[in-house]
Amino acid sequence: MNIEQGKKYKVVFYARSTGPLNLAVSFTGPNGVGNLASTVITGSASDFSNWTKVEVVLEAKATSRNSRLQLTTTAKGVIWLDQVSAMPVDTYKGHGFRSDLFQMLLDIKPSFIRFPGGCFVEGEALRDAFRWKASVGPWEERPGHFGDVWKYWTDDGIQVCILYKGSSGRNQRGVVSIHDKAQCLFINLCN
Repeated sequence: MNIEQGKKYKVVFYARSTGPLNLAVSFTGPNGVGNLASTVITGSASDFSNWTKVEVVLEAKATSRNSRLQLTTTAKGVIWLDQVSAMPVDTYKGHGFRSDLFQMLLDIKPSFIRFPGGCFVEGEALRDAFRWKASVGPWEERPGHFGDVWKYWTDDGIQVCILYKGSSGRNQRGVVSIHDKAQCLFINLCN
């Protein structure tokens, strides 16, 4: 991950533990050495006996283009982690897109932005096709889907409505790959 000095990053995850939690959340250099930013999450066994959402903001003390996110503990026990995410705090209109990347996209002045596109929409098998309704709502509640063309799981972290809203209002239109009968529902969900 590209971590830049002075910038803030929001780390979000769900944790569950068999005992008290003492978990260090840190960005390190590419070899796992060096501390770019860190904090410690603590809590009692009862605090983390069920899945608990944890959110922290880390401010980078140094820059590394190939840093690691590390979640470590020195305590004995079992810790389960799920839905781990690290994103810059500074995003385009607060929508989760890196401001610099989205600005580059806008600077080429496309007349439309199509999402999703290509093989992401249909996949090799219908069962693995993108389902836009499943990409609406809180990120942690989206089921995601298997990207069979590339052989990896996607969490559908880019909410299709946010991309649509982020691209509109300029000289381009958001073009969404959905069936015409679903367009009214899409517009209602996104507005």
